[in-house]
Amino acid sequence: MADEEDSEEWKEKFPNFTGSSEGKVFYDSRKRDNTREAISNANAYQISRWCSPPFEPDQSDSDAANFFKSCRDYALERWDEVKREEEDERYDSLHEVADSAVPHQTYKRWIIFVELGGYQDPDPDGLGDFNNITADDFSEVPAMFLYAMAYRIASHVYSEME
Repeated sequence: MADEEDSEEWKEKFPNFTGSSEGKVFYDSRKRDNTREAISNANAYQISRWCSPPFEPDQSDSDAANFFKSCRDYALERWDEVKREEEDERYDSLHEVADSAVPHQTYKRWIIFVELGGYQDPDPDGLGDFNNITADDFSEVPAMFLYAMAYRIASHVYSEME
């Protein structure tokens, strides 16, 4: 009787795990589908919590919101390929997703950068050397900020999918 109660308590606490044999817990593959669905259905405001920009998108269909959603979608699209990679290759894939997500148009970068308040912390991950920045390099500041946001989103997606 106590084993049944423990089993029910276990199922309540860990609904995505099922069964056990010789102390080993087997993973329920349905969790992966639920995780993918939850990530796919995340709105721009939820995604912004994954990457912690200074501000959230202004509206659910703004340029920043669409940027967040495209980062999420591309990371999910690449997941089936990435999950078969070695750990160091996954690191490269994260950078590829982040690099692909940054818009090529300068005006689009600046719109998203300003909407997310990137000017408050333009280099959140310490990617650049802002002590020696020149006027020519200044146009790349939004790209570095957006790259950091895209990297964080992809990293979150992959850690949730594992």
